[in-house]
Amino acid sequence: MACAFFNKIITAFYPDRCLLCGEVVKSGLLCCPKCAQALPFLEEKGAAVHHEDPFSKISAPFWYKDGVRHAIGQMKFYGRKDAAKFFVPYMVQALEDFSPEWVVPVPMAEHRRKERGYNQAELLAEPIAGLLSAEYHPEVLARVGSVAQHDLSARLRRLEANHSFVLANGASPAGKRILLVDDVFTTGSTLRRCAWLLKDAGASEVVCLTIAVTPRFQQD
Repeated sequence: MACAFFNKIITAFYPDRCLLCGEVVKSGLLCCPKCAQALPFLEEKGAAVHHEDPFSKISAPFWYKDGVRHAIGQMKFYGRKDAAKFFVPYMVQALEDFSPEWVVPVPMAEHRRKERGYNQAELLAEPIAGLLSAEYHPEVLARVGSVAQHDLSARLRRLEANHSFVLANGASPAGKRILLVDDVFTTGSTLRRCAWLLKDAGASEVVCLTIAVTPRFQQD
């Protein structure tokens, strides 16, 4: 009885809130009905790929705007790790016909992981691997840069990405079909660098999967 009473008090002061708009929702819900009806779905479930790109496809369920943009920010900067539970089914659905052998998250610099407590790409990639019956490999890529990508202009993102990722010692992706997972496709610099590292190490195919792509995403 006492436990139930205190749970009611906690719920009253700290109710569950919609990831997309912040409105109070029923306990256990991640998205209110209004936001669920207004999700900014991509028409083609992905972004255009240049023939020079190291990945064969970019898949995503949403545009990076409105409530989806807010929810991603909540996941990245305000501890809403449960956002991954909301986004992962949509991401898997957007992937369509690709069957990866490995699922690899885009890495985060170690000092930023310590500050945040987690890497949001890993929150997405691990359950995606489980749903696709693929091997989860968070150790394949490493990040050595120290500048947050969201603090950089598009031009500086491209320059930074060329120097901030490396293939981890002992990683052997040769011959593997790899799904590379991140939260947002913006300029594509981060995903291109990571995909090139995997392709240069012998990966047979790399497909990128994100929650969203920016409405005005730029190709290099």
